[in-house]
Amino acid sequence: MVTSFLSREDRKQIENHGLSLEQIKEQIEIFRRGTPYVRLLRPCTHGDGISLLKEEQHTELLKLHEHAAKSRRLMKFVPASGAASRMFKNLTWFCQQPDHMRESLEERSGKDEKFEAILEVLGNLKKFAFYQDLERSMAKDGLAIEEMISCRDFQTILVYLLTEKGLNYNRLPKAFLKFHCYGDQNRTALEEHLVETLDYGLEHSGSCRIHFTTSPNHKKIFQDYIRELKTKYESKPSNLDVILSEQPLTTDTIAVNMDNRPLRDKNGQLVFRPGGHGALLGNLNGTNGDIVFLKNVDNVAIDKEKGATFLYQKLLTGYLIKLQNNLFKYLQALEEKKWNSDLIDNISDFCRTVLNIPLEDNYVELNDSKKAAILFQHLNRPIRVCGMVENRGEAGGGPFWVVDFDGKISPQIIEISQIDKNSPTQVMILESATHFNPVFLACGLRNYEGKQFNLFDFSDPRTVFIATKYMDGRELKALEWPGLWNGSMAYWNTIFVEVPSKVFNPVKNINDLLKKRHCN
Repeated sequence: MVTSFLSREDRKQIENHGLSLEQIKEQIEIFRRGTPYVRLLRPCTHGDGISLLKEEQHTELLKLHEHAAKSRRLMKFVPASGAASRMFKNLTWFCQQPDHMRESLEERSGKDEKFEAILEVLGNLKKFAFYQDLERSMAKDGLAIEEMISCRDFQTILVYLLTEKGLNYNRLPKAFLKFHCYGDQNRTALEEHLVETLDYGLEHSGSCRIHFTTSPNHKKIFQDYIRELKTKYESKPSNLDVILSEQPLTTDTIAVNMDNRPLRDKNGQLVFRPGGHGALLGNLNGTNGDIVFLKNVDNVAIDKEKGATFLYQKLLTGYLIKLQNNLFKYLQALEEKKWNSDLIDNISDFCRTVLNIPLEDNYVELNDSKKAAILFQHLNRPIRVCGMVENRGEAGGGPFWVVDFDGKISPQIIEISQIDKNSPTQVMILESATHFNPVFLACGLRNYEGKQFNLFDFSDPRTVFIATKYMDGRELKALEWPGLWNGSMAYWNTIFVEVPSKVFNPVKNINDLLKKRHCN
C-alpha cells in the first residue's frame, strides 16, 4: 500500500500542496500499471486530414478575421509558466564538470556534439540579447566580461548568467529571457508576444487581449514586468489588456523513482512536479474567451521574420470563423427541426469532408430524425484549426488518424511519448508522418448560442502519460495530464491546415537564439 511509504510529515506536505492522500494513491497506481498507448491508424496528409489554404481564399479569410477583431472576439493564450532550465541544460552540465574537462573545451568540441554546442554559445556571447545585461551584472562586482572572455574564464561568466549571483536565467520563466536584439531595446519572449498581439488582435477601440499563465511563485514579477511593458506600448494608439492566471499547485503530480516509490529531495521531502501543459486546461476554460489563438511562449521571431506569423494567425482565425458560420447555421436548423433529407445529406457531407468526422458504421441505415440527433452531437463541440508544418525531423508530436479507446476514429495531435515504440507497425506509421505540430492553433470556445463550452467535457482523462525526467542526476518518472492540445482536446472538432515553416521558431536551447530568425 502507498500509505506505508508516507509519514505524518509527508501527509502534511501533501495537504499543504492542496492535494489529498487519495489523489496521491491514484497517481502512484498510474505509475505502477502504466498508461495506455494511443493506436495510430495512419498519418494525416494532404487531402487526408490536412487542408491547404489557397491564395484566392486569403482576402475572404482576412476580412473575417478583421471583423472578429473589431467585435472583441479575439484573445491570445500563451502558456508561460515553465522555467527555462532546459534551455541551459548543456551549460549547467558544463559548469559542474571538473577543471580539466572545462579546459579542454576546444579539443573536445570536434568530437562531442555537446561540447560543440557549448563552444558555439561561449564563442558568440556578444550576439545574444542578454549580453549587455550580463555585462552590467558582472561590472557591479568589479568584473569585466571582455577580460573574462579573453582569459577563457567561462566558469565565472556562466555563474553570472545562470545563477542568482547574476541574471539567474536558469530559474526564470522562459518568458522573461531576452531573446532578440534591437539595438538598446532588446526584447524578451513575453514582449515579442505583446508585439504580435498588437498586430493580430487589435480591436475597433484600439485594445487587444492576451492571456499568460504563470506559476504562483512568479506571479509578482509577471505583474511588475507587464505593468512596465504596458506603459511602453500604450503610448501608441492601443491598449493592451493583459490577463494573468496561475497554474494551480493542485495540478502538480508526485514524482516517483524507477521503482515507483515516491521520490524525495536532498531534505527528505516529497517531490512534486507541474503536470505538463495539460494542467492548463482549467486556465483556458476560465478565460471566458470566444476565439482564442494558442501559441507557445518560446515560438517568436524577430520583427523582420514575423510576416508569415502575422498572416497565418489571421488566416487560421478567419478559416475558423468561416467554419463556425456554417456549423452554427446547421446546429440552429437541427435544434429547431428545420431540416429535410437534402439538408441532412449536406450536413453529413460537411461532417465527413470538412470536419473530418467519420460517421457511425450504421449511419446510412438510420432515419433522418436519428441522423439529425447524431449530427447535432458531433457538431456541438469546441472547434480548433491547427496549423501544421512539413516534417523536417523536428522532435515532437504531429497529426495522425487515431483509433481511440472506444474504437472511434478521429484526427488528433499525438506526442511521441503516447506511442508504443515496441510496436514495429506503430513506429512505421510514426516515421511516415509528413507534418509536425508547431502549436499554432485557432480555437473556438463558444457554441452556436454564444455560450461557453465546459472544456473538461471534451477531454479524455485516459490520455495521461508518463515521462522520464532527471533531478540532481537521478532518473525519475513524472506524470503529465492529458496534453492541452492532445488529450485535453480529444473530443473537439479538429481541422489541420498546412502553414509555412516560418511560423515555427522555437527556442528549446540557447543555441537556437543564434539562428537566422532570431538574429538581426
